[in-house]
Amino acid sequence: MTEPVLEVRNLRLYFETYWGRVRALNGIDLALAQGEITGLVGETGSGKSVLARTILRLLEHNAVIAEGEVLFGGQDLLKKSERQMRDIRGKNIAMVFQDARSALNPVFTVGHQLERTILFHQDVTKREARERALGMLRALDISEPARRMRQYPHELSGGMCQRVMIAMALICSPKLIILDEPTTGLDVTVQAEILSLIEKLVRETGTSALLITHDLGVVLEICDRVGVMYAGQIVEGGTTEALFTDPRHPYTAALQDASLNVDQEIGRGIAAIPGSVPDLRYLPGGCYFASRCSFRTEVCDEPPPMHETTPGHLARCFHSDEVARQRRGLASSGQR
Repeated sequence: MTEPVLEVRNLRLYFETYWGRVRALNGIDLALAQGEITGLVGETGSGKSVLARTILRLLEHNAVIAEGEVLFGGQDLLKKSERQMRDIRGKNIAMVFQDARSALNPVFTVGHQLERTILFHQDVTKREARERALGMLRALDISEPARRMRQYPHELSGGMCQRVMIAMALICSPKLIILDEPTTGLDVTVQAEILSLIEKLVRETGTSALLITHDLGVVLEICDRVGVMYAGQIVEGGTTEALFTDPRHPYTAALQDASLNVDQEIGRGIAAIPGSVPDLRYLPGGCYFASRCSFRTEVCDEPPPMHETTPGHLARCFHSDEVARQRRGLASSGQR
C-alpha cells in the first residue's frame, strides 16, 4: 500500500457512564490509502461509528481518549485544538452521516447550505460559491439543480437528500471522505445509484473513502480493502477479495454465513452467530469472540495478537490457519 492518507495507531477510547466505564475502542490500527475505498464492517455496537467520530473529534462530553494517534498528513488530529479541527472538517476530511435528512439544516435551503460550506473554507465570492455548488449538483446527476438549490430538505426525497450530503462533503475537494451507512433507509434501486455514484467520484477525484456499513454486499461491490470490527477491535483486515475468498477469523466467516444469499437453496435458511457481543464494561481477558467461537481452545484465554496470515492479510486469531482449512473444505464439498 502507498503512503496512507490517514493512519490510526493503537487507538483506545472509553465512555464514562453512570453504569460504568464502556470501553468502545480497544487498540484500533487502521491505514487508508489514497484513492481507495476502505470498508469497515461489523455488528451494531462494534465501534464503527465511534471510530469515525473519533477521527473527526465529534465526541460526546463523556468520551475519553486513553491512548493512540490519528495521523493525517503526518499530524496527530488528537492533539489539534477545536478551532484547528473546524478548519479540517469539511475542507480536508468530510463526513456523510446515516440520516441525511436530519443532518441537513431544515431551516435553510440546499443552496444556502452548500454555499456556506464553500465560503467557510475557501476565499471566494458568493457568486463563485453558487456556481461551484450548481456545478457539484450537476456532477452528481441531480435533476434541475437550480431548482434544488432553492428547495428545503423536507421537499426532497431520501435519496436526493443523500446526494446533497455527498455534494456537501465533496464540494471542498477533501482528501478523505467518511461515509457512515450512506444507504440506510433507501430502497434497493436508490442504494445502487448512491453506491455507484460514490465509487465514480472517488475514482475520478482520487479522494480516499472510509465506508462504514453492516452490509457485506455493499463492501463486496465497491471496496478495495476492508476491516472487520468486533467489540472495539479490528479482528481482520486485507483486500476485499482476500477476506471474501479466504477469511482467516471465525467472526468474518460467521458474518459471511449469516448474510442472505439469493442463490442459496430454498429452505436452507441463514446461519446465525450464537451468543452475543460481550458487555463492553466487562470485556474478557482473552479473545473477545471466544465465547461464541467453535474454534475455541485454552490458548484463546490469552489476547490474540494481530498477525499477517498472507502478505497484506491480517487476522487477530490463534486459529486462523484452521479457519482457512475449514472454509476450503466446505467450499470443495459445495456446502458454501
